[in-house]
Amino acid sequence: MTPPVTSSSSLPYLFFFSYARYDRNKYLERFFEDLVEKVGRKAARSGVSFRDLPRIEPGDDWEAELVDALQTSQTLLCIYTPYYFNREYCGKEFGIFVQRQGVSLDENGVVRGSNRIIPVLWMKESDLQRHGFPPSALQAIQYSVTQHIDVYRAKGLEGILRETGRRGPYQTILEELSELIVNRSTPLLAALPHPPTLGKAPNIFAVTPAPVSRPTHGGPHVLRAFHLLAGTEAGAPETESAVSPEAAIADVGFELGMTCVHQTVNASVGDAGAELLAALLDATSRNEVVVVTATSSRDALLQRLMEGLLASGGWRGALVILPGTSARAAASFASRLGDAAAGDDVIVTAALGSAAELHSVLRRLVEGLQRRIVATGDLRRLLAERGPERRPLVSGPRENLRNVA
Repeated sequence: MTPPVTSSSSLPYLFFFSYARYDRNKYLERFFEDLVEKVGRKAARSGVSFRDLPRIEPGDDWEAELVDALQTSQTLLCIYTPYYFNREYCGKEFGIFVQRQGVSLDENGVVRGSNRIIPVLWMKESDLQRHGFPPSALQAIQYSVTQHIDVYRAKGLEGILRETGRRGPYQTILEELSELIVNRSTPLLAALPHPPTLGKAPNIFAVTPAPVSRPTHGGPHVLRAFHLLAGTEAGAPETESAVSPEAAIADVGFELGMTCVHQTVNASVGDAGAELLAALLDATSRNEVVVVTATSSRDALLQRLMEGLLASGGWRGALVILPGTSARAAASFASRLGDAAAGDDVIVTAALGSAAELHSVLRRLVEGLQRRIVATGDLRRLLAERGPERRPLVSGPRENLRNVA
């Protein structure tokens, strides 16, 4: 007999559903709904979960609501995918929850003693590991599922749900996860004495590089991406409609079987230009595929940083400008940056429009750069054969990357 459901007006959430919005599809929605129902029945109450959804109402205090949920939720349920580990804000959510438990990282930067974090292997474990995930900071956090463990590792929960529907192994795993959430929600986990600021919270995924299957000698099978932020962009909430370079980069890397390493760089923090240039030179020396993305912006600091990177030379790859206020402004900005480059090692282009278009642009870019590195071992030698022209390749809105193929 199912116990009566009580009101949850003053009760904390039992689990915080931490996921990357790029993974949101009908299967993730189904899993979330099933899990909420299971946990609610076991706990005999409603309001058991918090999930961050797109905020479209003007004036919504997005960060305050999210931080409050992170402060009061009793467990953190994480949907493990490459997109998840490439999302900065997912790493911040994870980091805040680690702080709440009072656990620390050991001498190797690994989280120890955390039993309120419940990972969900959403995809094949082998595919996740092939891309160097989970990050090394999380290597001591074990998968909580014990039943049907072989099929769980081989297919991931989404694969099981796609194949068998809401029956068989899926139901067993769902039951086990809901039981874990309820059991690990006691005793009450206290909030941090001083509410954290989400923008300043550490991204625990970036504490140390993931050692699993990440090549130490680089090469064209490594996609190293950097996204540049103006100072005004840092800490701004993600929106469902925004074009996400991180998600697109992760998607392209996954499709091409590459190890994807993504880093966000704030132009207003420290000596960002010098540090980024050093990273670009290092990636170039390793013959890795390098992609830098930035949003068209009037921020003078960000513009100077990009112009300085192009004028310095010595690195090779692509600089992709995303639309900010308008597509025309982004195309004009890309053209101006092309004039600032010291040579033709860098392809400068504007990716205008939808997330699908950004994905297409990035995929053609990466494949083209990859082919050139494989064929020549050095992109600069091939570009030098083009002749005396010493300008970067700049493409307009409707002819993206025609020079890359």
